[in-house]
Amino acid sequence: MKPIYVSDHVLYFVHDGTELFHLGEVDYIKEYDRLRERAAIWQDMLGTRLYLENYPSIMDGAWDAPAFYERLSRDIGVGVLFDASNAICAQHNSGAPVEMWKNIIESTQHFHVAGYGTAYIEPRVKVDSHDREMADDTLDFLRRMRSAFDKPGATITYERDFELDYDSISRDLQNLHDIFDSEEEKRHESLADCAG
Repeated sequence: MKPIYVSDHVLYFVHDGTELFHLGEVDYIKEYDRLRERAAIWQDMLGTRLYLENYPSIMDGAWDAPAFYERLSRDIGVGVLFDASNAICAQHNSGAPVEMWKNIIESTQHFHVAGYGTAYIEPRVKVDSHDREMADDTLDFLRRMRSAFDKPGATITYERDFELDYDSISRDLQNLHDIFDSEEEKRHESLADCAG
């Protein structure tokens, strides 16, 4: 089997032996060496390039994350599965502007989007919930940065884990199609119109 890409997350699942209800963000600066070593081992075991997904930061890690992923990519060759919705959550939660991810967006080919919502126990915190339509600010971000996202070989994965409503999902997919409608598709449509 030859997958398009293999992705994983950089985060904590357990703290002091206790499984976390909400996955925990790492300290991108203090833990860099340990994380680089573990990512290199994992990538080597897989035998293919590993793409690591950015986290929907709820604290100050949002300010360090873009430089962490750029450095990790330079040091060991991992890629980034850039989650646009997670970057929007991080912007809401910490104030770190999504534009900090511009270099990552321009250098990666693989993207991810989903809906986000508020945390169960803290309504001011935005979390990657995968349970609703993509937010207007996520769609606006994709439109503003379209030229950086849309490139030869680029993929975008839409994820919806809960509230699987056909009409809602169809609206999201249509929004993505409208944003990333290619010139080549438009040329094919005009040829089809002429042939019809």
